Amino acid sequence: MTPGCASKRSGKWRVAGARGSALSLNPVKTKPQVGRSVKRGSLRGGWPEASGLHIQIAVCIPCLNEEATVSQVVRGFGRALPGAGIYVFDNASTDQTAQVARAAGATVISSPERGKGNVVRDIFRKIDADWLILVDGDGTYDPSTAPRLLEAAIRQGADMVVGRRRASSAESHRAYRPMHRRGNQMVCGLIRSAFGVSLQDVFSGYRVLRRSFAKTIPLGSRGFEIETELTLQAISKDFKILEVETPYGARPPGSFSKLSTSRDGLLVVRTFMAICRLYRPMFFFGACAAGLGGLSLLAGAAPIWDYLQYRWVYRVPLAILATGLAILSTLSLMIGLILETQLRYHNELFALLRKRFEPNSSGEDDQRTLHRGAPPTKNYTPHSG
Repeated sequence: MTPGCASKRSGKWRVAGARGSALSLNPVKTKPQVGRSVKRGSLRGGWPEASGLHIQIAVCIPCLNEEATVSQVVRGFGRALPGAGIYVFDNASTDQTAQVARAAGATVISSPERGKGNVVRDIFRKIDADWLILVDGDGTYDPSTAPRLLEAAIRQGADMVVGRRRASSAESHRAYRPMHRRGNQMVCGLIRSAFGVSLQDVFSGYRVLRRSFAKTIPLGSRGFEIETELTLQAISKDFKILEVETPYGARPPGSFSKLSTSRDGLLVVRTFMAICRLYRPMFFFGACAAGLGGLSLLAGAAPIWDYLQYRWVYRVPLAILATGLAILSTLSLMIGLILETQLRYHNELFALLRKRFEPNSSGEDDQRTLHRGAPPTKNYTPHSG
């Protein structure tokens, strides 16, 4: 393989790196991997040298009709991470997105099934690297902060680092829609109530993901609600999430948003409810049981008053309604208890699956361990600044 080339085997993309050079690419006789090997000292931002240690980084950019911005995004990440593999997943664009991205130096991979969620699943299936950087191709995120996000992930052992968006006062009104800001706050509040985790930005499209996370979580979202599902899946499966502030700007002229406030908002709420039902069944069905129990008491208050006053129930329909609601409340509580027990066994099986993608303790050398997504070794300490 010549320098700068990517190969495709078994449906996965691979660019392998040689020791001693962040940009020297050589074939390897192992399971296909994606993402050029980046020597730690080659990353911008003052990372110190760690002789012979490399990590594989793949920058993955889902795009739908982003010809106005994709070149800027590709070149920006090329400068920020000079040894990383950059992959543009073209979601059946009708403009020149693929051609522009290819001319800018990216590897373009077709992902024809429309919807950002479908593209992200395609990325996780086809790309195999130590770290994945997932970023929108609309030019609203700052590529120069990528090394800082990666450094935070490695130093603090995070499985997912979310770029918490912060727009300047001059661009805030153009970068954010008012309903999107309120929706983000609402969903963060729901997550805090249901899962006990405090987050500030659920909808960010700028994320750094560990290989063990990308290869094990199940995803079902098809559209822009995928960011919410990524966060909720990480929380429910006990992955470590970290938020790092990153600049956020408005779309440049000629670039148009594909978001729909009402439609995407309903999808986000539906995704939240589905994740709660599947991964917090006691919370979900317990809330249903409490609501049905409260309605049962309201409906049954009048019949109970009749019986206490006259030793006779005159409002029979309300008594029947109250009884039915009480039965449904009890059933909901029992369902929650049963599913909570099943969830425990599911989590145990998932923990076993997750170990396949975690570093082992069998004495592998540092090079191989890093390629399995492990935290940095003892002789590697990034600069605090």
